[in-house]
Amino acid sequence: MTDVERQIRATSFGSAADDYARYRPAPPAEAAGWAVGHSPGLVIDLAAGTGNLARHLVRMTDEVVAVDIDRRMLAALGNQLPGVSRVAARGEELPFVSGAAGAIVISSAWHWLDPQRAWPEIARVIRPGGTFAVIGSGPDRSVPWVDDVLGHRGSDRRSGAAGAAGDRRWNVERPADTPFSLEEERTFTAAVPYEVADLPGLAASYSRVMVLPAAERRALREEVAARAAARPELAIGTTVDLPLRCRVWRAVRT
Repeated sequence: MTDVERQIRATSFGSAADDYARYRPAPPAEAAGWAVGHSPGLVIDLAAGTGNLARHLVRMTDEVVAVDIDRRMLAALGNQLPGVSRVAARGEELPFVSGAAGAIVISSAWHWLDPQRAWPEIARVIRPGGTFAVIGSGPDRSVPWVDDVLGHRGSDRRSGAAGAAGDRRWNVERPADTPFSLEEERTFTAAVPYEVADLPGLAASYSRVMVLPAAERRALREEVAARAAARPELAIGTTVDLPLRCRVWRAVRT
Protein backbone atom coordinates (compact mmCIF):
# COMPACT_ATOMS: atom_id res chain seq x y z
CA MET A 1 0.00 0.00 0.00
CA THR A 2 1.41 3.38 -0.98
CA ASP A 3 1.41 6.38 1.37
CA VAL A 4 -1.33 7.99 -0.70
CA GLU A 5 -3.48 4.85 -0.57
CA ARG A 6 -2.90 4.60 3.16
CA GLN A 7 -4.02 8.19 3.67
CA ILE A 8 -7.14 7.67 1.55
CA ARG A 9 -8.11 4.56 3.45
CA ALA A 10 -7.28 6.03 6.84
CA THR A 11 -9.70 8.90 6.22
CA SER A 12 -12.41 6.80 4.53
CA PHE A 13 -14.25 5.85 7.71
CA GLY A 14 -15.84 9.24 8.27
CA SER A 15 -17.84 8.88 5.06
CA ALA A 16 -19.75 6.05 6.76
CA ALA A 17 -19.40 7.00 10.41
CA ASP A 18 -22.95 5.99 11.33
CA ASP A 19 -22.51 2.57 9.71
CA TYR A 20 -19.19 2.14 11.51
CA ALA A 21 -20.86 2.91 14.84
CA ARG A 22 -23.68 0.49 14.09
CA TYR A 23 -21.82 -2.49 12.70
CA ARG A 24 -18.40 -2.64 14.34
CA PRO A 25 -18.39 -4.63 17.61
CA ALA A 26 -16.43 -3.16 20.49
CA PRO A 27 -13.41 -4.97 21.92
CA PRO A 28 -14.19 -6.95 25.08
CA ALA A 29 -14.43 -4.86 28.24
CA GLU A 30 -11.91 -7.15 29.93
CA ALA A 31 -9.38 -6.36 27.21
CA ALA A 32 -9.93 -2.62 27.61
CA GLY A 33 -9.42 -2.86 31.37
CA TRP A 34 -6.18 -4.77 30.99
CA ALA A 35 -4.96 -2.30 28.37
CA VAL A 36 -5.40 0.66 30.71
CA GLY A 37 -3.65 -1.10 33.57
CA HIS A 38 -3.41 0.67 36.90
CA SER A 39 -2.69 4.15 35.53
CA PRO A 40 -5.12 6.65 37.07
CA GLY A 41 -6.09 10.00 35.66
CA LEU A 42 -6.42 11.01 32.02
CA VAL A 43 -6.80 8.22 29.48
CA ILE A 44 -6.45 9.16 25.81
CA ASP A 45 -8.41 7.02 23.36
CA LEU A 46 -6.22 7.50 20.29
CA ALA A 47 -7.87 7.04 16.89
CA ALA A 48 -11.09 6.74 18.85
CA GLY A 49 -13.40 6.42 15.86
CA THR A 50 -17.04 6.36 16.92
CA GLY A 51 -16.32 5.37 20.52
CA ASN A 52 -16.34 1.58 20.72
CA LEU A 53 -13.40 1.59 23.10
CA ALA A 54 -14.39 4.80 24.87
CA ARG A 55 -17.64 3.15 26.01
CA HIS A 56 -15.53 0.90 28.20
CA LEU A 57 -12.97 3.50 29.23
CA VAL A 58 -15.52 5.89 30.73
CA ARG A 59 -16.32 3.21 33.29
CA MET A 60 -12.66 2.75 34.21
CA THR A 61 -11.39 6.28 34.78
CA ASP A 62 -12.70 9.74 35.57
CA GLU A 63 -11.30 11.47 32.49
CA VAL A 64 -11.29 10.21 28.91
CA VAL A 65 -10.36 12.25 25.84
CA ALA A 66 -11.17 10.84 22.40
CA VAL A 67 -8.67 11.78 19.69
CA ASP A 68 -9.25 11.16 15.99
CA ILE A 69 -8.19 12.80 12.72
CA ASP A 70 -11.74 12.66 11.32
CA ARG A 71 -14.27 15.10 12.75
CA ARG A 72 -17.12 13.04 11.29
CA MET A 73 -16.12 10.08 13.41
CA LEU A 74 -15.83 12.29 16.46
CA ALA A 75 -19.30 13.70 15.79
CA ALA A 76 -20.73 10.16 15.78
CA LEU A 77 -18.85 9.47 19.02
CA GLY A 78 -20.37 12.60 20.54
CA ASN A 79 -23.86 11.36 19.70
CA GLN A 80 -23.17 8.15 21.58
CA LEU A 81 -21.05 9.56 24.42
CA PRO A 82 -21.86 13.26 24.84
CA GLY A 83 -19.84 13.51 28.05
CA VAL A 84 -16.53 12.49 26.46
CA SER A 85 -14.18 15.29 25.39
CA ARG A 86 -13.22 15.09 21.71
CA VAL A 87 -10.10 16.41 19.99
CA ALA A 88 -9.37 16.33 16.27
CA ALA A 89 -5.67 15.51 16.00
CA ARG A 90 -3.14 13.01 14.72
CA GLY A 91 -1.31 10.52 16.86
CA GLU A 92 1.94 11.94 15.54
CA GLU A 93 1.05 15.44 16.80
CA LEU A 94 -0.85 15.24 20.06
CA PRO A 95 -2.11 18.55 21.51
CA PHE A 96 -1.32 17.68 25.12
CA VAL A 97 1.39 18.85 27.48
CA SER A 98 4.19 16.45 28.29
CA GLY A 99 3.25 13.89 30.92
CA ALA A 100 -0.47 14.70 30.72
CA ALA A 101 -1.79 11.15 30.36
CA GLY A 102 -1.84 8.17 32.63
CA ALA A 103 -2.55 5.97 29.63
CA ILE A 104 -2.89 6.08 25.87
CA VAL A 105 -4.80 3.27 24.20
CA ILE A 106 -5.28 2.77 20.46
CA SER A 107 -7.72 0.17 19.15
CA SER A 108 -7.49 -1.37 15.67
CA ALA A 109 -5.74 1.67 14.24
CA TRP A 110 -2.03 1.44 15.01
CA HIS A 111 -1.35 0.55 11.37
CA TRP A 112 -2.60 3.98 10.25
CA LEU A 113 0.09 5.85 12.20
CA ASP A 114 3.65 6.66 11.17
CA PRO A 115 5.57 4.77 13.87
CA GLN A 116 8.73 6.86 13.57
CA ARG A 117 6.78 10.00 14.49
CA ALA A 118 4.18 8.43 16.75
CA TRP A 119 6.50 6.66 19.22
CA PRO A 120 8.30 9.77 20.52
CA GLU A 121 5.06 11.75 20.67
CA ILE A 122 3.25 9.06 22.62
CA ALA A 123 6.22 8.74 24.96
CA ARG A 124 6.18 12.50 25.50
CA VAL A 125 2.51 12.64 26.48
CA ILE A 126 2.45 9.64 28.86
CA ARG A 127 3.86 10.34 32.28
CA PRO A 128 6.42 7.97 33.84
CA GLY A 129 4.64 4.93 35.19
CA GLY A 130 1.80 5.36 32.70
CA THR A 131 0.66 2.81 30.16
CA PHE A 132 0.62 2.61 26.38
CA ALA A 133 -1.50 -0.13 24.82
CA VAL A 134 -2.36 -1.28 21.31
CA ILE A 135 -5.53 -3.30 20.83
CA GLY A 136 -6.38 -5.40 17.79
CA SER A 137 -9.89 -6.79 17.81
CA GLY A 138 -12.23 -8.34 15.30
CA PRO A 139 -14.37 -11.33 14.38
CA ASP A 140 -12.59 -14.59 15.15
CA ARG A 141 -11.67 -16.12 11.79
CA SER A 142 -10.76 -19.45 13.35
CA VAL A 143 -14.52 -20.09 13.57
CA PRO A 144 -15.54 -21.64 10.20
CA TRP A 145 -18.79 -19.79 9.66
CA VAL A 146 -17.20 -16.43 10.43
CA ASP A 147 -14.40 -17.03 7.94
CA ASP A 148 -16.83 -18.25 5.30
CA VAL A 149 -19.38 -15.45 5.65
CA LEU A 150 -17.07 -12.48 6.13
CA GLY A 151 -14.39 -13.65 3.73
CA HIS A 152 -10.83 -14.82 4.05
CA ARG A 153 -8.40 -12.20 5.27
CA GLY A 154 -5.59 -11.56 2.80
CA SER A 155 -7.26 -13.37 -0.10
CA ASP A 156 -8.34 -11.72 -3.32
CA ARG A 157 -11.96 -12.22 -2.35
CA ARG A 158 -13.72 -8.87 -2.38
CA SER A 159 -15.26 -9.52 1.00
CA GLY A 160 -11.81 -10.10 2.49
CA ALA A 161 -12.08 -6.60 3.92
CA ALA A 162 -13.64 -7.65 7.18
CA GLY A 163 -11.02 -7.35 9.91
CA ALA A 164 -9.54 -10.48 11.36
CA ALA A 165 -7.13 -12.01 13.76
CA GLY A 166 -3.51 -11.97 12.68
CA ASP A 167 -3.35 -8.80 10.60
CA ARG A 168 -0.99 -5.83 10.91
CA ARG A 169 -3.14 -4.05 13.46
CA TRP A 170 -1.73 -6.36 16.12
CA ASN A 171 1.93 -6.09 15.26
CA VAL A 172 3.82 -3.70 17.51
CA GLU A 173 7.55 -3.19 17.03
CA ARG A 174 8.90 -0.90 19.71
CA PRO A 175 12.14 0.89 18.84
CA ALA A 176 14.88 0.12 21.34
CA ASP A 177 15.41 3.78 22.18
CA THR A 178 11.83 4.47 23.28
CA PRO A 179 11.31 4.85 27.06
CA PHE A 180 9.02 1.88 27.68
CA SER A 181 9.51 -1.36 29.55
CA LEU A 182 7.54 -4.30 30.97
CA GLU A 183 6.10 -5.23 27.59
CA GLU A 184 3.27 -7.73 27.80
CA GLU A 185 0.76 -9.22 25.41
CA ARG A 186 -2.48 -11.01 26.14
CA THR A 187 -5.29 -12.46 24.04
CA PHE A 188 -8.96 -12.15 24.98
CA THR A 189 -12.00 -13.83 23.48
CA ALA A 190 -15.66 -13.04 23.75
CA ALA A 191 -18.98 -13.60 22.00
CA VAL A 192 -21.49 -10.83 21.48
CA PRO A 193 -25.10 -11.02 20.28
CA TYR A 194 -25.20 -9.79 16.70
CA GLU A 195 -27.97 -9.34 14.17
CA VAL A 196 -27.54 -11.74 11.27
CA ALA A 197 -28.96 -9.08 8.97
CA ASP A 198 -26.10 -6.77 9.99
CA LEU A 199 -23.31 -9.09 8.83
CA PRO A 200 -23.18 -7.54 5.33
CA GLY A 201 -22.82 -4.13 6.98
CA LEU A 202 -19.98 -5.42 9.12
CA ALA A 203 -18.14 -6.77 6.09
CA ALA A 204 -18.54 -3.41 4.36
CA SER A 205 -17.30 -1.34 7.31
CA TYR A 206 -13.61 -1.79 6.52
CA SER A 207 -11.49 0.69 4.61
CA ARG A 208 -10.68 -1.48 1.62
CA VAL A 209 -14.42 -1.75 0.96
CA MET A 210 -15.27 1.87 1.74
CA VAL A 211 -12.99 3.08 -1.04
CA LEU A 212 -14.62 0.84 -3.66
CA PRO A 213 -17.19 2.18 -6.14
CA ALA A 214 -20.77 2.07 -4.86
CA ALA A 215 -21.73 -0.79 -7.19
CA GLU A 216 -18.94 -2.97 -5.87
CA ARG A 217 -19.88 -2.19 -2.28
CA ARG A 218 -23.47 -3.24 -2.98
CA ALA A 219 -22.28 -6.43 -4.66
CA LEU A 220 -20.13 -7.29 -1.68
CA ARG A 221 -23.04 -6.85 0.71
CA GLU A 222 -25.16 -9.11 -1.47
CA GLU A 223 -22.44 -11.78 -1.53
CA VAL A 224 -22.13 -11.73 2.26
CA ALA A 225 -25.91 -11.91 2.69
CA ALA A 226 -26.03 -14.91 0.37
CA ARG A 227 -23.26 -16.72 2.24
CA ALA A 228 -24.96 -15.99 5.55
CA ALA A 229 -28.24 -17.39 4.25
CA ALA A 230 -26.46 -20.62 3.28
CA ARG A 231 -24.96 -21.25 6.72
CA PRO A 232 -27.11 -23.49 8.98
CA GLU A 233 -25.66 -21.81 12.08
CA LEU A 234 -27.31 -18.57 11.04
CA ALA A 235 -30.70 -20.01 10.07
CA ILE A 236 -31.86 -20.64 13.62
CA GLY A 237 -32.88 -17.09 14.50
CA THR A 238 -32.36 -13.43 13.77
CA THR A 239 -29.30 -13.10 16.03
CA VAL A 240 -26.09 -15.04 16.44
CA ASP A 241 -23.28 -15.04 18.98
CA LEU A 242 -20.46 -13.37 17.05
CA PRO A 243 -17.10 -14.65 18.34
CA LEU A 244 -14.42 -12.01 18.82
CA ARG A 245 -10.69 -12.37 19.24
CA CYS A 246 -8.72 -9.52 20.75
CA ARG A 247 -4.98 -9.16 21.30
CA VAL A 248 -3.58 -6.43 23.50
CA TRP A 249 0.02 -5.27 23.67
CA ARG A 250 0.96 -2.91 26.48
CA ALA A 251 4.05 -1.39 28.04
CA VAL A 252 4.89 0.99 30.87
CA ARG A 253 6.47 4.39 30.36
CA THR A 254 9.80 4.52 32.21
